[in-house]
Amino acid sequence: MIDLNHFKEVNDEYGQQAGDCVLREVAQRIVKVARTQGAVVGRADAKNPTAGRPGGDEFVVLLPGSSAAVAQVVADRIRQSLVEPIAISPDLKLRS
Repeated sequence: MIDLNHFKEVNDEYGQQAGDCVLREVAQRIVKVARTQGAVVGRADAKNPTAGRPGGDEFVVLLPGSSAAVAQVVADRIRQSLVEPIAISPDLKLRS
């Protein structure tokens, strides 16, 4: 499970369009990391999804058949990918 802290504040301060931008970028980063570890990433409504967004600011990544060690590596890489700023516009970049 991945839960974005302070996401409501992004929507409140910068608007829903900025929040949507954050969600899209986070999803893209999660997919990119998960795929490099051999996971197949799909939509939340796909049959046997390996990644999805159950709602709000929460994401889920499933790594069927992976060991705890591999899951830890993926989690660490996802966490690291989310440290990088997210560009909302050329003049606005948000940091975690």
